[in-house]
Amino acid sequence: MSNETEYCSSISPFRLERQVVDIRQRGAKKEIIINKTYKIILYTLIVFFLFTLVITIWYVIEFGSSESIINAISIKNTIVRYGIVGSLGPTISYLIIYFLIKKVKKTWIIYLSTALLIAVLFLYGIWFLWYTSISGLTHNPFVE
Repeated sequence: MSNETEYCSSISPFRLERQVVDIRQRGAKKEIIINKTYKIILYTLIVFFLFTLVITIWYVIEFGSSESIINAISIKNTIVRYGIVGSLGPTISYLIIYFLIKKVKKTWIIYLSTALLIAVLFLYGIWFLWYTSISGLTHNPFVE
């Protein structure tokens, strides 16, 4: 009987202490994961809004120079039609590159995937220029 008591008393505090440490570590890991998730979302939104702004400014400078008045409605139309559509490709590419760098350990796979992604992004850029040209011919966002 004393052996059991001795065994239980020697193991129980260690197990309790170990469980407390495990619970604390799990809580810290969850907190780190949540912070990383918010960080990824924040950076993705920054990339999305930055590219939306750049594409909208480019479109207004490039195609709006022939218009006499550019108002808020035409800017909104430009953002919705061209800014958001044009910023989806770079934003998705950013997310793919981010996860490749975080998850893949072999550098040659990262380089190969990034080169392939840049080629796809180049094709997306050509498509976007075609889209803006054809859409500008059929519907002018600067005219209501």
